[in-house]
Amino acid sequence: MPDELVREHLGDDELLGPVVATRPGLRAPGHPDGTELLVRAVLGQQVSVAGARTLARRIVDVHGESLAEPIGDVTRVFPSAAALAGLCPDAFAMPRARGAALVNPSAHVADGRIVLDAGSDREATVAALQALPGIGPWTAGYVAMRALGDPDVFLPTDLGVRHALAALGADSSAKAAAALADARSAGRADPGVGPRSRREQRRVARLRAHRGGHRARAQRLGGQRRSGRHRRGRGPQRAHPR
Repeated sequence: MPDELVREHLGDDELLGPVVATRPGLRAPGHPDGTELLVRAVLGQQVSVAGARTLARRIVDVHGESLAEPIGDVTRVFPSAAALAGLCPDAFAMPRARGAALVNPSAHVADGRIVLDAGSDREATVAALQALPGIGPWTAGYVAMRALGDPDVFLPTDLGVRHALAALGADSSAKAAAALADARSAGRADPGVGPRSRREQRRVARLRAHRGGHRARAQRLGGQRRSGRHRRGRGPQRAHPR
């Protein structure tokens, strides 16, 4: 989304206006490998951030493919969805149910039932993820934000989000956080309420037009990708240091 649209939509906001002015151009980070992102998200729910990094590194060391030509300390790539799908849930240093929450989604990605890239149908993908045991709203939303490129995801239960709201002096409860986000999102605005002015109508229309164009481009790109490696369950791979 262009910076001018961000400023137009949030620049005068009492809560977020100062943040927009202080950090112009700030965006949610994407991720090149949806399978890796999903695995790391599941691991992060089980242990601390540091512990999740350790578990992820073990998975790469044991199940990742070696690079023919290592790049510095980078010697292996993150396992493909197909490789993870073939593992036993007991193969991970965590409860079996958590291991299954890694293996089952990987199987869905490997055979194409779930596609984790920017060209995916976001609502359908989130629903498919949440239908799997061990995948809740936070995990599905996190994957939608970073792997699917959904610009309108908000994670009201996320500890980092709640700490940030508290630092701004706002109510940081999950319910209040969700209400704050809904009030500021053109994509999630209640159609029964509608904008309060013609200026706001034009602003919302511009935001939605921009998002619609971005989504159409992403779907075209995703279709091209799925015609190749994604249908084989490989997906883009990312090298990792040992």
